[in-house]
Parts: sequence; structure tokens; C-alpha cells
Amino acid sequence: MVVSPNRQQHLRDISVVVADSEGTSGPLWSTVRSRLKGEVSFSKKVTVPRLDDGTVVDIEIDPADPGWGPHTFWGIAASQVRWGISGITWIPVPAFTSGT
Repeated sequence: MVVSPNRQQHLRDISVVVADSEGTSGPLWSTVRSRLKGEVSFSKKVTVPRLDDGTVVDIEIDPADPGWGPHTFWGIAASQVRWGISGITWIPVPAFTSGT
């Protein structure tokens, strides 16, 4: 679901990430290709268009990606810009675990 009060979107460029084990700093994430529902090609990065607050965004996982399949952890990683300085920092946000 998009969080964009007053159309100021918090997440724009995102990646789907998975992990099966944890290191000293948390899960050891890897990226899985995905796309917004209805798009033609899969990519390591998905750009969410500017949408109204509360809009549900469907993301599809590429079944041909080597990382596709069951994993212990799934998450969304988002690029971040701070204080007007462009730089990409990927921040894993746990979405759910498979329970296995």
C-alpha cells in the first residue's frame, strides 16, 4: 500500500529482497527481479508511480529469477535521499516471513 499523505510519496524506487539466513547485522538479503502488475518486463528495481495515499500496489515476482521460490525472509528495499544529497542506501523492510 502506498503511503503518500498530500501526494508526498515515501517509497518510489524499490526492490524485492529475500534471505534465508542472518548475519551479525540481520538477514543476508539478495534481490529478486519483480515488476508492477501489468508491466511487461521484470527488473531488480521497480519504480512506483505517484499515487494517492492508501492505493494498493501489486508487485509480481519473476518465476524465472534464480532467487524465486520459498525463503525464510521476504522484504522490500527502498532507495533513500537525505538532506537533498543523492545517494542510494538500500534499507530492507521486512514484509513477511514464510514460516518455514
